[in-house]
Amino acid sequence: MPQFEFRPLQAELEATWDGLVRRSPDGWAFHLTGWLAAMDRTLSLHANHFAVFSGNDCVAVMPLSYNQSETTMSSGGYTHGGVIVGPQVSPEMGKKVRARAIAHAVELARVSKANKLSIWLHPLSETSLQAIWGVNPLLEHGFSDTSTHVWIVDLRESLDLLWSRLSTNVVRDIKKARSAGYRVERCSVTTEFKSLLDLHERTYARNSLPPRPLGMLSPLPEVLEPSGNFGLWRCVSAEGEVVGYHGATLFGTTGYYHIGCCLDEHLRQGINPLLFWTAMEELKRAGYRWYDLGVAVPFGEGKALSLSEFKRKFGAVVHRSFSGNLAIEVAKQPQGEFAEQATPSAANPGGIGQPIGAASNLRRVLSRYTQWRNR
Repeated sequence: MPQFEFRPLQAELEATWDGLVRRSPDGWAFHLTGWLAAMDRTLSLHANHFAVFSGNDCVAVMPLSYNQSETTMSSGGYTHGGVIVGPQVSPEMGKKVRARAIAHAVELARVSKANKLSIWLHPLSETSLQAIWGVNPLLEHGFSDTSTHVWIVDLRESLDLLWSRLSTNVVRDIKKARSAGYRVERCSVTTEFKSLLDLHERTYARNSLPPRPLGMLSPLPEVLEPSGNFGLWRCVSAEGEVVGYHGATLFGTTGYYHIGCCLDEHLRQGINPLLFWTAMEELKRAGYRWYDLGVAVPFGEGKALSLSEFKRKFGAVVHRSFSGNLAIEVAKQPQGEFAEQATPSAANPGGIGQPIGAASNLRRVLSRYTQWRNR
């Protein structure tokens, strides 16, 4: 059985971590250290992120944060997570790495007295996009399936075909906006950030929603744009006024619609469809292959349904966004020889030592499963 060492994410590991995320088929922009730190800080989460080493080789990383108010250990949520395995790891070894990393996450959850471990896998990772049968890979590790759905546009198709897949209403609105003199241009979120915040607050007020916390938006210019992982488009009226924005987080050959907003008085002029289409068109020309437009709610109601229907009109197709929950059996405070092993300390970060309770049972199950698979 391979020997693995689990190291908490610290400053000296950041370059190694980010390098693995960028090369791994499991990785995406929300797994990068700068984004993780910003979300932990903004959402008041306790970081438990760790890397998995085999000797001197970093073979995997796992974003992991504890939400005390919900007593949940989460590898995902707004950041998405899961076990991101290095590209140098063979498929057979990758299965063992994932199993051991999840068992370690269970131990950390138990030490924190979390009642469940939640994992969200990013739908735009290469691994998720290749899961053509839609089977949640977390089921193999005992998780219940809590997957949702997202609208994704396949940008590998020709521009003519992409245009033909737009709904009649979207095509009409795009032509209407262009005829009225609106134009869309690429811009920098760093220079436009103050204006973006203003339009964002107005848009959310129009929809009777509280705006996103500043801490969830400030990483756009501070973290994502400097690393080449964010793109912003603005819509300008015939009079030269900036009336709307469309922002996307970018990673590899994939993009995720991250933020959109506009002035009320220009909304009916078709500027939102023009922003969406221009972003899709430019990403297509730049070599991007997939564009995630956000949550799909085929059978919802109210605002959620109307937003979902709007995104469907851009030729998007429903994909599964895998997630799962694992109930954690919280044991009593360990005593005797196990107390030091299970208590966090400088010498023993995370409080990991001899596996006990649920973690021990999980390891036995995983060991038996591996033996059965290798027969």
